[in-house]
Order: sequence, then C-alpha cells, then structure tokens
Amino acid sequence: MTTQTTHPSKETLQQYLERRHQANEVPPTPDRVREQLGWHLSGNKDDGRGR
Repeated sequence: MTTQTTHPSKETLQQYLERRHQANEVPPTPDRVREQLGWHLSGNKDDGRGR
C-alpha cells in the first residue's frame, strides 16, 4: 500500500511559526504540531506508534 504525506502550505507554516514566536508558552510536542497543521500520512492503517 502506498502512502501519501500531506504538508501544510508555506503560508500556513509561516503563520503558525509567527504565532508560536509571539506565544509565551512551552513549545508543543511534534505530534501536536503535526495535528495543528494537518500534516499526516494518509492511506496507512497502522501509523507505527503502537497505540
């Protein structure tokens, strides 16, 4: 089975980074960043995380 990776647009990523730069918070986990940006693999039932 082939998988496809979705990537956020350049503009979406720039906006996200600007918001993160201005936020006075602890950085999110990589999984949370991918979730917020809609960056994921599609077409794969098992994502390999064992959850």
